Amino acid sequence: MPDVITASELPPEIVSEIRRLLIQGVAVERIVAYLRAMSGATTLAEADLPSRSALGRYALRSKSLRDKLTTCRALAVATAEGIGIQSSSAQMSILTELLQSHIFDFMMPEDGPAPDLTPKSIGELAKSLKDITTALRGNIEFMRAAEQLAADRATKLAAEKLERGLATAEGEAAASLAPQTPAQIIARIRSLYAGEG
Repeated sequence: MPDVITASELPPEIVSEIRRLLIQGVAVERIVAYLRAMSGATTLAEADLPSRSALGRYALRSKSLRDKLTTCRALAVATAEGIGIQSSSAQMSILTELLQSHIFDFMMPEDGPAPDLTPKSIGELAKSLKDITTALRGNIEFMRAAEQLAADRATKLAAEKLERGLATAEGEAAASLAPQTPAQIIARIRSLYAGEG
């Protein structure tokens, strides 16, 4: 008896097409018929196609994973709003933590038997965790660069204000040291007593 083919063992372009059809809500029976019709146009033999039950299991797992991801996103946004986080960076961190916990929940459920951890599934878990870590690291590097840019701009703005302030102070000092007529001195004294200067 030949080995049972699962949907995830198919070529990537066919798996992508299956996912697209599942997301659109196409019934498993119609996807099976579509794959059989497509097998004539590709190098894939009909015997190499997954069974209806294997495709059904794949569809259920995919839907479950999509639902968990949607829940995870909603939880991240709700948590971020609940604790007052408005930055997308903080939301990204929370989303990453939630996604990581969902991956572990998916791979190692508390109730029922643990899924068979094949080298392929362990590799996929490792790749998922690596991708999450890479995304988080990229987010942290982006935030550091943004903070550095803001600090550089603030320093430059402060230096410009200081230069303008010094120039204004020098101008006022030069004006106060210039010889004044008695009428200018009296006008200045009156303005000081009147509270204008």
